[in-house]
Amino acid sequence: VYRFAAGTFASPSIFASGVGCIEGIAFSPTGQLIAALWSTGEIYQITPGGTSPAQHVLWVSGLTGPLNFAFDPIRGQVYASNTSTIVRIPSPGHIITVATGFSGGIGAGTYDLDFDASGNLYVDDFTTSRLWKFTRIQ
Repeated sequence: VYRFAAGTFASPSIFASGVGCIEGIAFSPTGQLIAALWSTGEIYQITPGGTSPAQHVLWVSGLTGPLNFAFDPIRGQVYASNTSTIVRIPSPGHIITVATGFSGGIGAGTYDLDFDASGNLYVDDFTTSRLWKFTRIQ
């Protein structure tokens, strides 16, 4: 993971290493850098300066090709793509399936997801070229 100084894309520094096949990264609402590793089915909290998986915090394992994830702006919980499903990760080590029925296959199905400011979840299904909206239930 490289870090660039503000206002420039020259001379990056290494922020962390030791985790391979990172597909998606984002900062949590509390400022931690989180990364999805699609080939191992894991999501890690990246430790600045870490150089091996043991130096980073494993949030969850056992996913199938997690390509991206997003933070719920209302509750701050992580939602991740999991090939043909979307899962919620309320805390490290806990996985709850919240949406199913997307096309399957590694690198297919659910690809990216994000929330709007009202907490509605948007998910794209790569294979079917569909964009789904899940309206938050108050």
